[in-house]
Amino acid sequence: MSSAPGELLSVSIDSREGSIVVTVSGSADMDQVDALAMQLRQAALEADEALILDLGGLSFICSGGLGALLQARNACQEHGLPLRLVAPSPAVMDVLHTTRLDRVLPIFATVDDAVAGVVTGRVADH
Repeated sequence: MSSAPGELLSVSIDSREGSIVVTVSGSADMDQVDALAMQLRQAALEADEALILDLGGLSFICSGGLGALLQARNACQEHGLPLRLVAPSPAVMDVLHTTRLDRVLPIFATVDDAVAGVVTGRVADH
């Protein structure tokens, strides 16, 4: 079943080896991006090593959602932390590629790779 704009956004947050792992699924549409941005800012404050966003379950992201990702990146940079994306769904990867954010935001194949900072496969070299 694919998600569509208007579907509820689900966000879970875990800690792993000093990194905060935020798993996002559903649809990041305009009605939900403010809450997402707030959660990502808070997670950036709590991370010691990196902020990791697992986007494998995110099927839609609007321009506001992209803005939330960039705000999270800025918050991470202010605290000297990397922001690492994990396995965006094909639809989200298309948006990241079209907007060239895949060149700015490092993308990892798995959460384990992102925690370790290991870049593999077809991902950015950040």
